[in-house]
Amino acid sequence: MVLGRGACLVISAERTFVLIPALNERENLERLLPEIGEMAPALEVDRLSVTVFDDGSTDGTFEYLKEKSVPGIALTVLRSAVTLGKAQALQYLLKSALEDDAEFLIMMDGDGQDNPASIQELLTELSRGVDVVNGRRSNRSHPLSKRASSKLFNASVRAITGIRLLDINSGLKGFSRVGADALAPYFYGELHRVIIVIAVWLGLETGEVRVLNRPRLFGTTKYGFARGWRGIFDLVTIQFLRRYHNRPGHFFSGVGSSLLVLGALSILFGLVSGGPGLVNGPLPVMPWVGAGAMALGLVVVSFGFVAELNLFLSKDPVTSVIRSSRKDSNPEGKPR
Repeated sequence: MVLGRGACLVISAERTFVLIPALNERENLERLLPEIGEMAPALEVDRLSVTVFDDGSTDGTFEYLKEKSVPGIALTVLRSAVTLGKAQALQYLLKSALEDDAEFLIMMDGDGQDNPASIQELLTELSRGVDVVNGRRSNRSHPLSKRASSKLFNASVRAITGIRLLDINSGLKGFSRVGADALAPYFYGELHRVIIVIAVWLGLETGEVRVLNRPRLFGTTKYGFARGWRGIFDLVTIQFLRRYHNRPGHFFSGVGSSLLVLGALSILFGLVSGGPGLVNGPLPVMPWVGAGAMALGLVVVSFGFVAELNLFLSKDPVTSVIRSSRKDSNPEGKPR
């Protein structure tokens, strides 16, 4: 990337990549890819690198794209015979672009709802030194149920994290090379939906620009109402990883110790109160519950030790220092 006079953005064609995960989006890609090619001259590039990941499509996406030539685009197609999911598809796309020495990476959906004209705004923001740019959809072209689920999800994320972004799970995002390299390992499960939150927590410079959202022309959405609540679970997962990734034993020992204490108190209370039991036997219900809590506490604490052992071994630590002593004998006393 070079900034010329007047802050005119000049981008190396070989180092700017548009990454598109696609599952049964052939008809939409037939329109989207030429649009991207027509937009390329506005970016002052001769040919824009575009990589599509066919995530196990059954509509002939790969067969169509491998024979497709689009003016203004250097098109690459990756394919998985089975559906891996959007997050892993994006991880493959990011790693492929980074291996090709990408400097700017634009991530967009294959359903045609992201307007290619917005790519220029994302690249302009990236050229200013931002690591991750989020495309905020200011005119959502989705069904009411999907918009409501998205609003609830965004509001929940803002409440939990304090991050004041308004469209966290937008599929249109831009990454610098530094940002893409740092975030690539987090693209698994459905964590791609909270990747902007992860970027903030990692200390990457983030930004947000308004982009236009368009109606889907063909096919149906791959996500339903429940995905927002799965996203909340993913956010909790990231909270856990952020706080305890280098000390998992502290988390499990804390939970396990609490269960041990509660179990001991339950046993003591049951024995002292002599309350009625749920089963026939000498012990009332509280000691039984307490014994179960203590047993579970021991299991959780033990799991913490296993987690710490795995973390310890993953760092390939030195467990013993081996010293050596070597003497070169010269029995004949020959001069050296």
